[in-house]
Amino acid sequence: MILLTLVVAFICIIIAHLMFGTYLDSRKGIQNDNPDNRQKTLTTVTTITAVVCLFYFPFAEIESMNHYLISTVTSQTFWLAQIAGFPVERFDWNMIMLEESLVEIILACTAIESIALFFGIILGIKAERKRIFMALMASIPVIYILNLIRNAFVIGAYAYNWFGTGPMTVNVNILEYEYEYVLHGSASFYLGHHIIAKAGSGIALFFIAYIVLKLLPELLDLIDNLWQLIREDLRLIRRG
Repeated sequence: MILLTLVVAFICIIIAHLMFGTYLDSRKGIQNDNPDNRQKTLTTVTTITAVVCLFYFPFAEIESMNHYLISTVTSQTFWLAQIAGFPVERFDWNMIMLEESLVEIILACTAIESIALFFGIILGIKAERKRIFMALMASIPVIYILNLIRNAFVIGAYAYNWFGTGPMTVNVNILEYEYEYVLHGSASFYLGHHIIAKAGSGIALFFIAYIVLKLLPELLDLIDNLWQLIREDLRLIRRG
């Protein structure tokens, strides 16, 4: 997770450098290779970023919207768990209990990050409205429903100890001494949530992204153009 964050931060810095360099070149009257294509690519990336932020941050920062989203997901997860046959109890507005095991639903459990990302990418692309609508329907509702299934699965795994009882521990050797490090108080929760559920989410997002790319091939052109600009900018940085 830390590595992914660093990679994304690095890419953002390069894109910011590209945009600033393009602005300075335009002020100096310097023409870049394919200036129209360069400006179009950077404008599209900026649009996507803006849409993602406008969709995500209200739920992250405005308490009423944050509370509404988490409460809604908690209610629907509770309903789905009941459909699955789990004798769950609604402990609080964002908590579900099963077999005396309490699970708290937080913002990350709502899939808002993935939904906002796909929402911004799809709406930031210039394409036919029909294909944009199809891409939205193939991604946003699917991600939301799969996330509810994921939440219910984690609750069941945690409460019924599907993947073992006791804490999740690893042995660490430091200077010929062996230490036991506790990753989580519940092995079933750790394996269900951090390993199985996240792996399943990654696979699902891969296939959803594939469908979106098939519906919006313009995205492939954007990715290719952006990659070419990043490579060009990195070469210029290395040359000084």
